[in-house]
Amino acid sequence: MLVSLAFSAMACSNGINNGPLILDDGSSGCSSYNKTRAGDLFSLSIMFPFNQGEFPLTISSVSLIKPENMEIVETSLMEVGEERTLIGFVKWPLKNLDNYPHFNDRVTAKGATIEPGEGFNLIFVVKLTADTAHADGLRIDYETADGSRYYVNSYYGYEFTPE
Repeated sequence: MLVSLAFSAMACSNGINNGPLILDDGSSGCSSYNKTRAGDLFSLSIMFPFNQGEFPLTISSVSLIKPENMEIVETSLMEVGEERTLIGFVKWPLKNLDNYPHFNDRVTAKGATIEPGEGFNLIFVVKLTADTAHADGLRIDYETADGSRYYVNSYYGYEFTPE
């Protein structure tokens, strides 16, 4: 019984980054922020997920890869619009919303549907649980309208230090 359950779970995933969701993080590498303290909140919103497939897709979850001393407290999708504005790597909550005309129309990422040819700014906010924190990247699990399950990883890392 246990073996058949494990096989069923493995059969639901189609592998590493081979689905229709492209996650543009601008580059590879790592963003660093210093003078941080436990309890600080940051937007790590440089991601642009884009559905290049034939079917709508629905986000199942957004998670950090190998997080240390940080946790996600919010994930949402915001229209990028003609101005192509991404929120970026900033302290949260945002102080000035004038630069983000679609901010108040964002939707929760979990359960959100992205139609073919659509892309959004993925806003994810983390809370530091210690003065020093790190994550190796971000993972999005999703399912297409035809029932196929996929995930996509970004290995753009994040570092926070008190100095």
